[in-house]
Amino acid sequence: IQKFPHIQIKIVDSNIVFRGSSGYILNAELFIRQQLTTTLLFTLESDYPNDENYTLTRNLKSVTNMPIDLFGPLRWRWEAEQQVKVRTKMNVKKGTITVTVEGLDSQNQAVKKEFMSFLSWLRMCAVIRDPHAGNFQYQLNSFSK
Repeated sequence: IQKFPHIQIKIVDSNIVFRGSSGYILNAELFIRQQLTTTLLFTLESDYPNDENYTLTRNLKSVTNMPIDLFGPLRWRWEAEQQVKVRTKMNVKKGTITVTVEGLDSQNQAVKKEFMSFLSWLRMCAVIRDPHAGNFQYQLNSFSK
């Protein structure tokens, strides 16, 4: 509060209420949001990583080998709507996905819940992918015949 002497800050019914000029209020809101931001790190991995016949292990290996940015739309949505940064790192050798989320704790938990929902779905399905998907040369050759 001492950082922002030009505005009044109160807590009313679990809400922070600001009074003052909009420029000062925006700076105060940004400062408070930055102070409340936390980082959550978790990994999407198989329950049985050494069992190649386990559906989740197979599917995670397929997903980590995909040449596309599978989680791009999820990242863009969370960034645009909630100001949450989501980063994913595919570990092809292990068949795991490391997820880093930066936002308010409740938002971080919501992102994790969404990823865990994806993981639950991945346990039950079969990821079918053409071995030549993303191979532009193969696509050109097949059309020229």
